[in-house]
Formats: sequence, C-alpha cells, structure tokens
Amino acid sequence: MRSRYELSLSLWLLSAPPAFAADINAPLNETPTIASEIRRGEIAAVKCNGDNLLDPLAFSKCTSAAAMADEQHHPNSAPFQLGLYWQESVLNTIQMEGGGYGADVNELKTFIATSYQGFRFFQKQLDLTDEQIVTAVAANDPAYQPLLDQLHSWERNPPEGGPQH
Repeated sequence: MRSRYELSLSLWLLSAPPAFAADINAPLNETPTIASEIRRGEIAAVKCNGDNLLDPLAFSKCTSAAAMADEQHHPNSAPFQLGLYWQESVLNTIQMEGGGYGADVNELKTFIATSYQGFRFFQKQLDLTDEQIVTAVAANDPAYQPLLDQLHSWERNPPEGGPQH
C-alpha cells in the first residue's frame, strides 16, 4: 500500500508546476549601457571584417550598412557607431601594418582615416575620454594599454588617407 501512495505522490509532484519557474512571457530587463553598445559596435565590425576578409571596400560597405541598420532600430546609435568605427580603424590598421595582404595600401589608409574621423565624431558627441572608451572595451584589462597608446598617438597625429604627394 505504501508504494502506491509514494507513486501517487511522485506523479503529483512531477505534474505540478514548480513554484520557482520563471514566467516565460516576462520582459527582459536588460537595459543597454554606453559601454555595452560600444562593445556591440565592435562586435559588428569584427563580424563585417570576418565576412569580408582582405576586402577593405566590402568591409567598409558592411560597417556602413550596420551603422544604418542600427540607426533604424535604436534611438541613440552613437555608442554603437563609436565602437563600430573604432574597431574598423583598428582592423584596417592591422591589415595595413601586415603589408595589406593584397589590398591597396592607399585605399586602406583612406578607410582608416575615414573610420577614425567617424570614431572621433561620436566620441565628441558622447563626451567620452579615450580612457573611458578603453575601460569600456577592455574591462580594465592591462593588456589593452596599447589601445590607449594608439588613441593618444592618433590624437597627436591623426591617420591621413590616400596617396601622399
């Protein structure tokens, strides 16, 4: 008799919804921050780069499309675009410093200068310092000090595009 009671109790416990179950229809309460939007922009640039590896023009078109799409979906896309254009300038710089990998180096210089100008535009719009941006991107990882050094270097001597005459 006891086993029948235990079986009934077990079945009843299994059929009852748990008291701690989450409401599947509850809204997510994930408010984006400036830092999370900067990182989201960087991730979009990395994806564009991966999809258009070694093709700076296609990479630029992809990041421009990502910026336009973000403007359509978010009332303030400045942090996203800051991260997007920063990462675009970094990735193009890496390609250029590697000899271009078949891409036109002058074209890369132009793309670097353009994305850097976009980065600085959104930085000023958001009133952020280089240190704040690197902290947002690096989460205080000291390995990111070269990023800060690069920003300071470019602040003194901004990248210029195209052939030098």
